[in-house]
Amino acid sequence: MEFPVSTAILRHINDYQLALESYSHPLLAHIEWEETEDHNVEVTNETIDYYRYFDATKLAEFLYAQIDETITSIIPEEITYLQNYDTFIHRIEQWIDLPNLGLLATFLGQNQGQLSQK
Repeated sequence: MEFPVSTAILRHINDYQLALESYSHPLLAHIEWEETEDHNVEVTNETIDYYRYFDATKLAEFLYAQIDETITSIIPEEITYLQNYDTFIHRIEQWIDLPNLGLLATFLGQNQGQLSQK
């Protein structure tokens, strides 16, 4: 089963960036590097221990919050959407014979339940 935590992360992308930067920004002062001829970065000092043993508390707290949002909000929202979609398709099938009801549902969803006049 896929766990859609990425949806929650995208909803809070600025907080995600701050969580990542909470570790990476202070670390930059300890990393020596040079620009290569092809404009990449070459690290010139030993940095393995900075990545092997680091405090991931802020990252873990952020991830925990996103997992919580996924469980309490995103999955229930998705279930409600799918139930409503299935109900819509079933009711329209009983009323009219259209070859691609999914496309109709998409158009209506994109336009607040109204078909375009164009």
